[in-house]
Amino acid sequence: MLKPRRKLSRRQIKQDKLVTYYLQATDFINRNSKLVLTGVIGFVVVIVLVTMILRSKHQANLAASGILAEAMLYYQMEDYDKAIPILEKVVKNYSGTRNAGLATFYLANCYYYKNNYRNAKKYYQKYFDDYHNMPLLSSSALAGIAACLETQGKFLEAAQYYHKSATKFSKLYNAPEYLFLAALCYSKVGKTNQAKTLLKKLIDNYPDAPNKTDAQLLLAYL
Repeated sequence: MLKPRRKLSRRQIKQDKLVTYYLQATDFINRNSKLVLTGVIGFVVVIVLVTMILRSKHQANLAASGILAEAMLYYQMEDYDKAIPILEKVVKNYSGTRNAGLATFYLANCYYYKNNYRNAKKYYQKYFDDYHNMPLLSSSALAGIAACLETQGKFLEAAQYYHKSATKFSKLYNAPEYLFLAALCYSKVGKTNQAKTLLKKLIDNYPDAPNKTDAQLLLAYL
């Protein structure tokens, strides 16, 4: 007479499943050992490459810092003719590093102060597109593009860039200034409603802004 089959407990069922999974995994590895080994090696290679790249970038940034320091001495003395080639060297040879970002921004400033607005706009745009680690400089880069457009009489485009800077970086101290400049540029091309909207926003959102009175006067004039 057959004995009745004993009912397995939950623990036994769980253990049986674990054994089954283990056997399946072992069988997969045995049948695909080359594939598994290749995957492990590939992962290790990626880790090594990432480590080397980060170390290389760190070393490049250190090397760039010394060159940038020399350029900044000339920049502080307003000797832009001497600062420009040094800054260009940092931008070209150390691309992607933090110091290359700083060099890009100050190179744009140098060209702006020399009234070379085409190159100034080019490097302000490059800073904004390629470097995002310093909000204050990103905000100033957008405003720099706007200022270059103003010199070309492109007030509508300038207003849009000032507005973009003030909106994207609304918590920075220079946001009220860029709102005012955007409103001023809009007013120059007859966009009175847009100008009024920005002036009201400045007055309401930045009650302690240094240019609040100027905003109120311009709003009353419009």
